Amino acid sequence: MTSPLPSRWRVHAAWVLVVVLVSAVTWWATSTVLAPSSSDLKSAPLSPTYTAVTGEVGVNTVVQSTVAFIEGPAVMAGSGGTLTSLNVDPAKEIKAGDILASVDLRPVVAAVGKVPAFRDLSLGSRGVDVKQLRAFLGNGSSDYFDWGTRNAVRAWQKSLGMTPDGVVRRGDILFLPNLPARGYVADDIALGVVVSPGQKLIHTVLPEPDILVPGSSGGRQISAGMSAHLAVGDLTLTGTLEGPTRGSDGLLSYRVVDSSGASVCDMSCASHFSIVNSSQIPVQVDIIPTTKGVVVPDAAVGMRPDGRTIVQTPKGVPIVVTVVVSGEGLTVVKGLAVGTVVKLFADAAP
Repeated sequence: MTSPLPSRWRVHAAWVLVVVLVSAVTWWATSTVLAPSSSDLKSAPLSPTYTAVTGEVGVNTVVQSTVAFIEGPAVMAGSGGTLTSLNVDPAKEIKAGDILASVDLRPVVAAVGKVPAFRDLSLGSRGVDVKQLRAFLGNGSSDYFDWGTRNAVRAWQKSLGMTPDGVVRRGDILFLPNLPARGYVADDIALGVVVSPGQKLIHTVLPEPDILVPGSSGGRQISAGMSAHLAVGDLTLTGTLEGPTRGSDGLLSYRVVDSSGASVCDMSCASHFSIVNSSQIPVQVDIIPTTKGVVVPDAAVGMRPDGRTIVQTPKGVPIVVTVVVSGEGLTVVKGLAVGTVVKLFADAAP
């Protein structure tokens, strides 16, 4: 008859059995919780995707720009005397025939001419200044002061209320290289002051200012050829950046010009700005021109070793595309149909 197992051995055997059972249960529970089911594996996306859409890509920046009027020649007193009138309005244009001022009640009249008035002109005078005078009077193109010119001068003097003696004195006409122009009164000049021959009376500026755009904005580099847009009053102006030029402050800037190379701010635009004080205006610059087309994220675009640009379908099939423009994380491409689903962060191109 076999003797029973000692009680101590039976206790040890029971503990071993318990440990084995607990371990088995734990393994089963862990496997059930952590291992995905076959249906979960089938539904899990392999990578994020994007559906190509029709859209537009462009990058622009708005830059505070300077309205810069170009200094013209100063108007000097041709003769001495008391300043008896001042007729210059900075907001209005100076045109040929306008009376700018009067000295001792004698009118000072604006006319076009490259050579400034420097002497009296009368019968027998000859020179470029005579030619300018005759052009102003509509009296031919000769540089000789003849009897016909004298008669034309007398008629002009009579229309101004002057003594019609046929002699144009040095201070009667102020020749300016370009008209129309705009002007403003020089410092220390006012009605009643006594002026000397050659004293500066009026500053002039060319009528069409430059719009100067700084060479960089918020870290974005600006360059020639970019399109620029500005609104002035009820005007909407579009031009192209030309330059650059370096200002007296050492900084680069670009002019906004029209198709002919002239300032985009014509005289109707210029009338909104002061010629005496500096003006600023916001200008929108197209860093990347707005382009419409099929749009995908930059992250969907890859490069093959042969240099071709591709996107990939969710199954990894490559589609060769052409990049038209990229900006702000988006790319316009050619060669891809709208509605095509493509992978983002695709693997290396095959």
